[in-house]
This record gives sequence, C-alpha cells and structure tokens, in this order.
Amino acid sequence: MKKLLIICLSCFTLVSTFTLSTFAQSSQTIETSISGKTNVIEPRSDILEWVYKTINGKKYKRLWNATQGRWITDWLPV
Repeated sequence: MKKLLIICLSCFTLVSTFTLSTFAQSSQTIETSISGKTNVIEPRSDILEWVYKTINGKKYKRLWNATQGRWITDWLPV
C-alpha cells in the first residue's frame, strides 16, 4: 500500500511538472513572436509552376509544387 502511494505521488509530480513547463514555454514563444514581428513578408501560399514537355510532337503539362517539392497533377495534354 505504501509503495502504491509513493508511485502515485511520483507520477502526479512528474505530470504536473511537465504541464507547468509546457505552459511556461508556450507563453514565452507567444511573447517572442509578438515582440519580434516587424515589417517582414512571410509567404503563406505554395509556389506552383507548370512544367511542359513534348512527346511525339504532343505537348503535355504538369503542375509542380516548388514549396513542398512534389507533383500536384498528372501529365495533361495541352
């Protein structure tokens, strides 16, 4: 019974310590981001580019997401 009480108190202490440090860290991050904001341009949308190729005299295009580095569409005839 005494072991169980000690284990429960230890777990409670660990959990409360982690939650308190999490709250402290998040408030510090908010203060930094608010005070650090000046006239900085931050892109919010992905950069998309059409890529073209010709196969047997037929033109095809495909949409490339340069921000994420992956294809968005399949090859489409133009």
